[in-house]
Amino acid sequence: MTRVANLAQNKLIQSVIARTQNRIQESQLQISTLQKSQDYAGLGNNASRVVTLESSRRRVEEFQENNSRLEMRMGTMLNSIDAAKKTMQDVKNLLREILDDGTVPPGIDKDNIATTTMGELEDFLNVRINERYL
Repeated sequence: MTRVANLAQNKLIQSVIARTQNRIQESQLQISTLQKSQDYAGLGNNASRVVTLESSRRRVEEFQENNSRLEMRMGTMLNSIDAAKKTMQDVKNLLREILDDGTVPPGIDKDNIATTTMGELEDFLNVRINERYL
């Protein structure tokens, strides 16, 4: 063990030891996390590239979320259109049957069917997802 001549030299040696330990800790952290630095200041000139990449990633994630919402809306819209087509086809078949015979088939209330059919079509056309009409 060597002796330190004065207090100033002792402080200098302690600061060198502390800086060396700090560099060792930072190097160990870089190795364990595979990251160059834990903050933007440690990246230097590459900081702007990292910020740009992070904002690009955020935009891509938002784009994907919007696409999934749009796919859900489109699927719901297609289901509503298919159901409206089926309802219209049923009405068309009923009208064809009435026109062929000239009379309304027994047991069918034309006013009730018209009201029900209009209500169904209204429901199909007024579908809302996330408080937005399709």
